[in-house]
Amino acid sequence: MVLFEAVPDQPGSLKCCPCSAQCETEDVIIRKTYRHQHVKTEKHKVALKRSGLIPEVSERPSAPSGISGQPAVLALADMFAHSDNEDEEFSRMPLYEQQQTADYGDHFIDEDGDMVMFSAGQLPEDNLREELRRKMNALSYGDNTLTRMAFLESSEPDEDVTVSNATAALEAMDLEDDNETEHFVPDIGQAEKDGWAPHGSKTMFMLDLLDNLPRLRLSDDHLKTIIWVMRECGTPHVPTFHALRKVQKQLTKSTAISTQHHVSALGNHFHMNRAVELLSLDWANPHVCPLIRMYPDLNSTVSEFWQAEKWVKEMHWDDLGPMWADFKNAPHRHFYIKELAQLSDGHFVIPLRWVTINNIDYCEAYNVSKEFESSCFTIEKHETCQIPTERLQRNLLDLGFTPQFLEGSPEWTKNMPHPLRKIAQGRPAYVLRIMIWADGVSGNRSKQYNAHDNIYIANLNIPHQKLSQEYFVRFCSTSPDACALEQLEALRHDFATSDDWHSAYHCQLQREIIFRVVPHLLPGENPQQSEECSHASGNLGCRRDFVGGIAEERESDQGYAAYFESHHKCYQPGQPRTREKTIETIKSQILMACTGVRDAIDSIQTQTGVKDKIAEFWINKLIPIAESSITHISVTPKPGDDREAVKNEIKSGIQNTLFSWIIQQPSESYESLPLDSPLRTTLRAGDHYNVALDMNGKFLLGEDKYLWHETSKPWDKRKDDIFATRLESSSLDGLSIKSVWPRYLVRYKNSLIGKHFKSLQQLAVFHLHNDLCDEKIFSLWKASGELEDIARFGPVVLYSTEVFECWNAVFRLCSILSNHQSPSRDIAVTLADMERFKHQASGGWWKNENGEYVQAGHSIRSLFQKNRELQRCLGWAAHSTLKPGGIKLKPNGKRDASTLEVALDHLSTNPDDHRHCNEVGGTWYHCKYLISRSHDICKPNSWVFFHQAECPIQVGHIAKILSPTITGSSENVIAVVEEFFIAATKDLRLNMPLLTRAHRSAIVNPHDVLFIFNAQHNCFGSQCKVVECDEIVTQRDRGNPTQRKNKVTHADDNHYILNMHALHNAHLVRETLPRQLTAPTHYLEDRAAKHKELAATLRIAGPTRRAEAVAKAKATRERKQKASRPADILVDVEAPSRVEEGSHGG
Repeated sequence: MVLFEAVPDQPGSLKCCPCSAQCETEDVIIRKTYRHQHVKTEKHKVALKRSGLIPEVSERPSAPSGISGQPAVLALADMFAHSDNEDEEFSRMPLYEQQQTADYGDHFIDEDGDMVMFSAGQLPEDNLREELRRKMNALSYGDNTLTRMAFLESSEPDEDVTVSNATAALEAMDLEDDNETEHFVPDIGQAEKDGWAPHGSKTMFMLDLLDNLPRLRLSDDHLKTIIWVMRECGTPHVPTFHALRKVQKQLTKSTAISTQHHVSALGNHFHMNRAVELLSLDWANPHVCPLIRMYPDLNSTVSEFWQAEKWVKEMHWDDLGPMWADFKNAPHRHFYIKELAQLSDGHFVIPLRWVTINNIDYCEAYNVSKEFESSCFTIEKHETCQIPTERLQRNLLDLGFTPQFLEGSPEWTKNMPHPLRKIAQGRPAYVLRIMIWADGVSGNRSKQYNAHDNIYIANLNIPHQKLSQEYFVRFCSTSPDACALEQLEALRHDFATSDDWHSAYHCQLQREIIFRVVPHLLPGENPQQSEECSHASGNLGCRRDFVGGIAEERESDQGYAAYFESHHKCYQPGQPRTREKTIETIKSQILMACTGVRDAIDSIQTQTGVKDKIAEFWINKLIPIAESSITHISVTPKPGDDREAVKNEIKSGIQNTLFSWIIQQPSESYESLPLDSPLRTTLRAGDHYNVALDMNGKFLLGEDKYLWHETSKPWDKRKDDIFATRLESSSLDGLSIKSVWPRYLVRYKNSLIGKHFKSLQQLAVFHLHNDLCDEKIFSLWKASGELEDIARFGPVVLYSTEVFECWNAVFRLCSILSNHQSPSRDIAVTLADMERFKHQASGGWWKNENGEYVQAGHSIRSLFQKNRELQRCLGWAAHSTLKPGGIKLKPNGKRDASTLEVALDHLSTNPDDHRHCNEVGGTWYHCKYLISRSHDICKPNSWVFFHQAECPIQVGHIAKILSPTITGSSENVIAVVEEFFIAATKDLRLNMPLLTRAHRSAIVNPHDVLFIFNAQHNCFGSQCKVVECDEIVTQRDRGNPTQRKNKVTHADDNHYILNMHALHNAHLVRETLPRQLTAPTHYLEDRAAKHKELAATLRIAGPTRRAEAVAKAKATRERKQKASRPADILVDVEAPSRVEEGSHGG
C-alpha cells in the first residue's frame, strides 16, 4: 500500500492512505510539513496495524525474516574519532544499497513492507519528558525568553527580535503544531449542556479569558507556554494555540464586530472598528441596557449630560428620542413626535418632545382642536404644555385616519404618519448621543515616543458614574500615519450610512430596535481641539470666537474688554465662530491656492485664525500646479488692449478648473458617493462649540501647571521644605486622593503630572501663607477652586478625559504586542476581540448563524456576576454593596471592650442618651467605620454632615463608633460626633466657611449620617508653627542615614475651615450650605474701569516692546548677513585701500 498520496485540488497537502482506509466518512488530509508528526500519532499506528503493515506483537516486534534479531548498535562516534579529513573518514564507512524506507517514529518500514530494526541503546521511557523539563529549566527567571516581547517598543519593523532558544523550546514542546484537527475540537452541543457555550468547554473559555484581559496582555509565546503547562498538568480538553485563535475569530465574527479598512483624503490607510456595532452592544448587554437614559431630564440640579443646557434647551426635537411607548402595558403602541395623538380624556395633542421630570415621563405637546365644519385640525397655541405620558391613549394608527390641518400650520403637519415609521417597521426607535475623544498617544511604554492618533467613544446616555469606568471606553481606531481629522471623517461616514438608522437587540424588551448616533461633544487637549476646529491661532487666538485682532486692536479699550465679556452682535472680537463661516474661509484659501499665490493664503490664515490640516495638504499640491499653468500663460502673451482682460479670464478658468478638480479628491471617495449626495459639492468642518474644555488638559495641566510654576519658581530649599511640611499635615479624609507625597512634589516640582496638580488644587491654598507667594498668586489659587459648573455641558468632571488617559495603558500593551507591520489593523482586531469577549462574558446577546439571538451559557454568566476579580480585570465596578448605616468592627485585638462611660471618656454628651444606651448593653466595642447615606466610608476623625429628628442639619467630627455586639449588626450602633458650629460669614482670606468647636458631642445613629466632607485646620488664623520634632525618620533605601523630621504643631484644635476646593461630594456640600457661604464674590468692584486702566498701560508698553523687538530682529539679521559673507570678498574690498596707502608711502 502506498502510504501517502498527493491531493490534486489542495497543493501542499497529502492523503494518508492507511488512515483514510480506516475512516468510513472522509479521507484524512494532512499538510506535507506535518507528515513526520502524523506518523508518530497513535491513530496512524493503529491504522497501520489494521492494514497489516505492522505485525501485531505482544511485547516487542521480532525482526523480519533475513534480519538478525539482535539490534544493530551504531557506533558513529568511533568512525569519526581519528581524523578531521571528511573524505577519508567517509571512505571508511561501508556503502549500503539505497532503499526506500518510511519513518514511523519508533520504527521504519522498507519498500518491501518489512520492519527495519535500528537501535542506539535503550533509553528510559520518560526521557523525552526529562529533556523538555531540562530545556524549561535552562530558561532562567532572570532572562526568561518565553516572556520577552516578540518586538521591541518601536514602530520600526526592522527592530524585530527573534529569540532562538525560546523558539526551539516551543518547538520541542510541540506548541508550533499547525494541525488543530489532531487536538480537542469543542463539542458545541455538549458545551450548551455544561453552560460553557459558545466556547465549547471551560478550558477554552479560560484560555480566551487569559487572552482578553485588558491590562494583563499576553504574547503568543505566553499563551503557547500556558497551553503546554496545562497539557503537562493533565487539564482536560486543552486546545492547540491555533484552535484557540480559530475559535476566537469565529466568535468575533458571530458577534458582528467588524474592522473596516479606510483610505483618508490624504491617502493614508488605516483600520477602524465600526462604532455603530460597538454601541449596539450596549443595548444587548443586560448589565448596561437598564442604565441607558433616553430623554432629557428637567431637573434643577445638573449632574448628568441629559440635565445640562445643551441636551435640555439647545437640541432640536428631531435630534432627541422620536418615540415613546408603554412597554409594560401596550408595547405595540408607539407614540411619535410631530404626530397626532389622543389623550384619555378625548383631547388631541401633538407631542414634540419626550422629557423626564422627577423620574416620570412627560411629553411637551401642542394642544390641537378639530373644526367641525371643515373636519380639519388646528394648533390652538404654539406653546407647549407638559402632559404625563400615562395620559396618552391612542396614537395615529389607532385613530385610523390621516389628519388634515388648516393652512398656515407648520410644514411637518403634512408628513403624518411620521416618516420614521416606514424605516422602523414596528421596531422602537431611539437616539444615542456620544462623546468622541481624539488625541495623540505614544505606542510605547518607554520614553521613546511612538506617535499614534487614537479615537475613542463613550455612550453619554449612560450615567457618569459608570462612564468613568474603563469597561465603557470604546476603542474605534488608531494610526501612526492618519491624523485625528482623517479618522473622524471615517467615523462620521460610519454614522451616516443606511439613512442614519441602525438595528440592535434590546435585551430588556427582547426585540430588535433601531437607533441613531449623534455626536454630542469632543473633549480633548487644546492642540487637539484646535485641529478639530480648523484653528491655528494667528491674530484671532480663540477657537470659539473672533476675540483678538492685531496688536493695536487688542490694546484698545474695546478689544481688551472683549476678552472678559460676552459675545458681541457685530463682526468684531467676541463674535462666535460658526461652522459656515469656517467653511467659507477654508474655501477662500483653496480658491486662492488655485491662483498659485501663497502669500495671500498666509495672510488669510493670520487674519482669521483658520487653518485646516487636510485643506493645507491639498493647498500645497494646488499651488505648484497653478503656478505652472499661469507661467505658461505669461510666455504666450496676446497683443492688444484686451491683453490683461484675456489673461485674467484665462486665470479665472484655471482657478475654476482646479477648484472643481480638488472637490473630487480623493477620486475613490468621490466616486463612492451617491449622485445626489450634497458632499459632492460642499466642504465640511468641525463644530467650534462642541469642543468642551477638558479638566485635565485645561485646568490641571493648564492653569494649575503654570500657576504652580509661578508659585514655586522663586523658592529656595528652605521654602520647599516649609511647604512640604505644611502639605504633609493636610487631612486627606473626605478627599478623592489617597496620598500626596509632599517631598516628591517639591523635589520634582517641574515634572509633575495631572494627579499631582489635582492634589495641589484641593490643598495648596491652605498652606501658601507668610512668604511663600504674593497676594496676586494667592488670589489665583483661590480662583482655581471656585470655578462653577459649566451650564451648557454639565459639571466639568462629566467630560473629564481621565478615563481615556488611563485606558491608553491598554492601548500601549496592544501596541507593544502588535505585529508592527500593520499596527492600525492589528491593534483594532485585537481590541475588537477584547470587546467581543467582554460582551459575551458579561451575558450580552448576539445573533447566531441561524438568525436567533443567544447569549453565553449560564456558567459563563454566573462567573461574571459572582467573580469580583473578573469584573475588576474587565474594568467593571459593580454597584456598591455598602448599605447606609452599616458598620465594620475593628479586629479582635483592637476593639477595646468597655462600658459606655469608659468609652465616652472626656466627651460631653446628653445624659438622656446615656440612659438609652445603657439599656441596650453594658459592653461596647469600637468599630472601624460606618457607611453614610451617600455610601461614604466614615471612620473616626472623619468630618460629616448629620441630620437627627426634629433638628436642622448639623456638622461634626466623628470621635468614636461603638457597637453593643460583636456580630457586626448595625442595630443599636452609635456614632459619637463632636459638634461644630458653621459661622454665618466666610473666612475673609480663603472665602470658605469657618468651623468652630461647640464643646459638646452628640450620639448619632449611623443612618443619620448624610455624607463625608473635607476640612483643614485654620493654621493661618491660629499661627501654627513648623518645628523640628524628636521623631527620627529612616530613608526608604536601606543603609541610608536617618534624618530628623519637621512637622506642623497646631496651636489649638477648635478652629477649622471647610474645604470648598475638594472635589468629593462638592455638589452635596453646596446643596447643604446656605447660599451666602458658597456664592462666588467679585474680585473687582468696577471691572470695566480696571480693564480700561490695564488697556491704557498696554498702549504705552506695547509699541515700545514691539519697536525693541523690530530693532533686535534687524540687528540679528545684519549680524547673520555679515557672518555669512565669504572672507575673500572682504579682502577684495579692503585691498585697494592698502595698495593705495602703499603707493603714497612709496
